[in-house]
Amino acid sequence: MKLVIRFFTARQLISFSLFLVLAVFFVFMGYYLFQEIIIIVGKRTKINPVREYRVNLSPLKLFILALFLTSMLTNGYRYFNWFVQPCYSVINTSRELGKILNQAYLAGLWSPLFCLENSHRALYLGEGNERETFSRYPITHLMLWDGNNREEVRMVEANYPEVMKEAREIKVYTVKELPVRLFKLGS
Repeated sequence: MKLVIRFFTARQLISFSLFLVLAVFFVFMGYYLFQEIIIIVGKRTKINPVREYRVNLSPLKLFILALFLTSMLTNGYRYFNWFVQPCYSVINTSRELGKILNQAYLAGLWSPLFCLENSHRALYLGEGNERETFSRYPITHLMLWDGNNREEVRMVEANYPEVMKEAREIKVYTVKELPVRLFKLGS
């Protein structure tokens, strides 16, 4: 049997510490707001009689409790999963693009992020770019995200139909649980 010891980075330890501080804060806030519903049960003796409080919840307190529990379950679950198994999809994708592409010029809404860990150049390709963008810059690849109902793909297809006709999809990456498509321009 092999013993595996995992060391956490400083950033992970700080994040986890902040998470614990917030959790303790919310526990004390919950106790302060809902101390009427806490029933203290103990052994009935002359020295320590059983004390009970009435359950008196106003609709506002019920709403705050529901919001708090919903937030802790949804956000806490995702944060904890990421903390246990961190996933750096943007950094890993950027590093992979640095290995598989040579002197690339990426365009798209996500292209600056995908050039952080490599030497490729990036052009933010948004709604405000002029028509001569592709003739002005030596763009070799497109990085198009499928989020927001494929808004970015539809925008590029509508504004640059001749470019999208010659674009060839090379690979699909996943960021924020949605695909980001890498297209090669030209032949």
